[in-house]
Amino acid sequence: MIIIKPGEEPQMIKEKLDNFFRKIDELYPDKKVMRLHTDHKKLGEKSTLLYRVLGYKNNRDFFSAYGYEVVMDTDNKGGRPSTLNSEEILCKLKEKYKGNPIFSSITEIRNDNPEIAGNIKSLAKQSNEIYGKSLKYVFIENGILKEEKKKIIVSKEEKQLQELKRIEEEWNRVIEAITNKNEMPYDSFNQLIIKNPELPIGYLNNYSRKLFNIDGKQKLTELGIIKRKELKKLEFIDNINSMKTADSSGNQVETYEKIKELNPDIPFDLMESFFKNKFDKNFEKYIVTAQKIKNKSLKINSAKINKSRKYLFSYVDICSFDSYEKNSRITMRLEVVGTSYENRHLTIEKLKELDKVKLTREPTNIYNQNNIRVESEMYGTVGNLSSYICDVLAPLIDSENLIIEESKIVYIKPYTEKQGNTKQSTVYIEVTALYKEAELEDKTGCIICKLGGDQTRVWAQKLTIAKVSIPLKEAKLLFELYNRQHNEYMENDENYFYLGLDNLYGEVIDAHKKRIESMDPNLDYSRDIEYDTDDWDLIDVYINQMIKKYPERYGCLEKYLLKHNYYDFVSLYDYFSDYIIEERTYYWQDQCRISKEEWYDEFNHWYEVMELYSAEKELPFDMTDEDIVTIFGYNEFIDFADLSYGC
Repeated sequence: MIIIKPGEEPQMIKEKLDNFFRKIDELYPDKKVMRLHTDHKKLGEKSTLLYRVLGYKNNRDFFSAYGYEVVMDTDNKGGRPSTLNSEEILCKLKEKYKGNPIFSSITEIRNDNPEIAGNIKSLAKQSNEIYGKSLKYVFIENGILKEEKKKIIVSKEEKQLQELKRIEEEWNRVIEAITNKNEMPYDSFNQLIIKNPELPIGYLNNYSRKLFNIDGKQKLTELGIIKRKELKKLEFIDNINSMKTADSSGNQVETYEKIKELNPDIPFDLMESFFKNKFDKNFEKYIVTAQKIKNKSLKINSAKINKSRKYLFSYVDICSFDSYEKNSRITMRLEVVGTSYENRHLTIEKLKELDKVKLTREPTNIYNQNNIRVESEMYGTVGNLSSYICDVLAPLIDSENLIIEESKIVYIKPYTEKQGNTKQSTVYIEVTALYKEAELEDKTGCIICKLGGDQTRVWAQKLTIAKVSIPLKEAKLLFELYNRQHNEYMENDENYFYLGLDNLYGEVIDAHKKRIESMDPNLDYSRDIEYDTDDWDLIDVYINQMIKKYPERYGCLEKYLLKHNYYDFVSLYDYFSDYIIEERTYYWQDQCRISKEEWYDEFNHWYEVMELYSAEKELPFDMTDEDIVTIFGYNEFIDFADLSYGC
């Protein structure tokens, strides 16, 4: 090692040396350094650091180079003064053992040399001060002591790696033994243990957690050793996101069988079971519908489009427009919901007002196939539009009757700026879109006319005329079941007297007689099912039971069963409301037209009757004629129903 001589030190070390020797001079003005490591430990440590940096072999050489003398402690707390210095002790011992040490400790050296045992002990105490190291290492370097064999020290990390290697070998051995039996898959983990008593199956759970960080049953299920019984939600979503929908030519497929062929690794039976148990829906219909929406090939029911259009222009708090035209540019101010999920608050923290966002249809959303996601192109998902807004906009977007042109943030308040413990940020966006009037088909299923009037007044009535997409044959069956439930096919005037129809009494009697005349003599029109509860008047309960009892006659009506939970009287008109293509309503009082608001301010108790017409024949009235007062009297309807029970 190169020794840096006094005067050649780098400036930084020179400053440290000056400070060091200034303190040494204060302690040892006679320049004789003694007991430095014992009496002044910090200075002793600093001297060791400095002599090593400067390249000296020990403290003695270092101090000598700078004009100091290292003196051994002869006081030794009252003991006898030393008659040998350190070099003499080393020379004597080196001469004795001649480079062939037989001892491995200083104690053994002292016992073998009793005449200088005290000197060796004193030297051991001052070794760090003199040599800058333990006397043991000084003796080893000089061939006086044997060098001990170094123990192999295995680190904690190495031990863990060795243990993992052992576990991996054992795991592979057990899995290979199970596989070679050709008895897979097993029904359960317990069955696997019972049928393989010679194997340490019970340890596989622990092995799996250490090797794969997952439960052993889950890993064995992935390997096909245990039967998979059910999916978890995250597995279901991962399968949906990874599902292939394009064939080798790049063409998108739309049939369930083709999608299954493209994804042999996805457990479709478990996907179907999960979807049925979780949402009570058909998975095949869900995935095919999602694929058709992506391909823009889904045929949207015209009634559904019209219903969405009607709601779009009725929500004045979410939509503003100057005039209604076939092609209108509209502006909507919408709230973004779901901002507290999936760390979306981190995205929202980066956004500001007037930042552009994108609306993305998400037909594979497991909670709502109409879902519309709000995204920032730079930072990711912000949230979703509310479910009821999605249900209105999605059919229009999918049918390309609504084209989103631009979306931007008009108000934003991250949850960190709010008071309280809420994690819900507030975000509003402004959406500009082009609305195109849907081209509706002329061939509609049927026409429904509903007439309502106040029982306590003369000439106060409400008339609703609606085109609906339900086929005429199925609409007639709905009328038939409604009338069967209320015994309307019985020739008995007792069914009419309480209606209080006043000026329309005669027309209702004639309509009832016409219905009796149109009955098929080969069919049963009795109520058939009687109820033990007070809820017999809930038509949905009755229709549901009749469909199950007579599937050949009424099975086609199952799709019209109401999805809502009604706790009050259900009207026959409720079955047609979701299929309305066009609807007009007029209000009168004393032969004069009044507004909707005036009607509801004045009248709160009315009767209602309903007629069914074919949409393919020429109607006995003009649907667009705002002077229509009543439809009764034409006597050209296909079926008739009285909705006024309980009035």
